[in-house]
Amino acid sequence: MIRRGEVYWVRIGKKETEGQEIKKTRPAVVITNNEQNAKSKVIIIAPLSTSVHKIYAYQVPIWFDGKHQKVKCEQIKTISIKRLGENPQKLGNLSEEDMFKIGQIIKKVLALD
Repeated sequence: MIRRGEVYWVRIGKKETEGQEIKKTRPAVVITNNEQNAKSKVIIIAPLSTSVHKIYAYQVPIWFDGKHQKVKCEQIKTISIKRLGENPQKLGNLSEEDMFKIGQIIKKVLALD
């Protein structure tokens, strides 16, 4: 089962993207709750980036896979679990502390405060 906080390679796509939308396969963290993850064929993800020379207020700096990265909370996306591939490649888990920070920033991005 796919779980909140897990990081997978995700085929985000090229054809259906425009402008500054992410256009390639990249690591992304699952941000949907585990109940939905167990019952649904779609999940919500936030992509990761190793481009950390600028980190904006709507991004979360993390240490993952041995390097500084950021979670791009402004690029959250609902995807089919098929975008993880036939054999999803789990890269690891983010800490509860990182997931809390991501949740706080997503609340700001979506104006839920």
